[in-house]
Amino acid sequence: MPQPTSAPATTPEDDAAAATPGTGHADGVPPDCGDAGVAPSRDGALASAMLGQAAPFAPTGTREAAHAFPGDAAVTEDAASPLAVTEDAFLGGQLIIGQPKSGPRAGLDAVFLAAACPAKAGDTVLEAGAGSGIVSLAVARRVAGTAVTAVEIDPRLADLARRNAQANGLGQAARFVDGDVTWPSSRFEALGLAPSGFDHVLANPPFLTEGQARLPADAVLRRAHAAGPSEMEGWVRFLSAFARPKGTVTLIHRADALPRLLPLMEGRFGRLLLFPLFAREGEPAIRLIVHGIKGSRAPVQILRGLVLHRADGGFTPAAEAILRGAKRLELEAAQTHLPG
Repeated sequence: MPQPTSAPATTPEDDAAAATPGTGHADGVPPDCGDAGVAPSRDGALASAMLGQAAPFAPTGTREAAHAFPGDAAVTEDAASPLAVTEDAFLGGQLIIGQPKSGPRAGLDAVFLAAACPAKAGDTVLEAGAGSGIVSLAVARRVAGTAVTAVEIDPRLADLARRNAQANGLGQAARFVDGDVTWPSSRFEALGLAPSGFDHVLANPPFLTEGQARLPADAVLRRAHAAGPSEMEGWVRFLSAFARPKGTVTLIHRADALPRLLPLMEGRFGRLLLFPLFAREGEPAIRLIVHGIKGSRAPVQILRGLVLHRADGGFTPAAEAILRGAKRLELEAAQTHLPG
């Protein structure tokens, strides 16, 4: 069994390299994304052609190409400029997501975070930091009848997420709100978000700390990947403020971030389940899913975790089942008894 130890921190060069797009994933299984959590891109027209060949995992009821999204202008720091967008398939083609060609792009982290959300029909879900919407839309697609709300600081990404929701037939299930998670709760109340009003809260927060890594020049990408030294507390405070009593929180982060995360969760969330993700058998964990209950005082528990890759580089059956949307990540089911 792999040990839930953390992987060494990447170098600044590694972090910058992970932000460079490459080739894409036509079969609905995102590639590995490096420590910046960036998925490679592919052309929208090519996506449609390739997805048409992948019969077992081809999408149904989705748009044909990238024409629903704003043109080919380069991504700049101007918030009013359009994003250059490509398309990617997720959940075995159950979702087709437009993503910035050169901005923050979702991959494995987003899919596993959504799979770990224990929502059921009728539940309310809130995501902090929506990006192009893949986490929220994956939850809505996996669990019919959920009401998902997501907050995104970049108005272009929030608009892209709304278009993704409409294009995938989830416009009524997922709502995307322009906002900053560090705002006071009263500002979100004015936008219709009720404090202590959500059954489940989710986040894939920035993995890097400003001043400790070389960051991309692009402003959107930089903001998605890095936070100031005190900003992580703002993310956790936001999640705690909007989770209902006994509601759940689920985060995904680099495994070596655990010493920073645990003190922030203390007094807000308890009964924490730590679920490590290992690139390969025998290697240190690269990611950690942290799941907890608001207001609980139960102790932390470390679960067995999941190995992502076989020795030949392919995905393990368990990982592929989650990536293709055939299986949820049942963290609570891994426990025979958890005190409240």
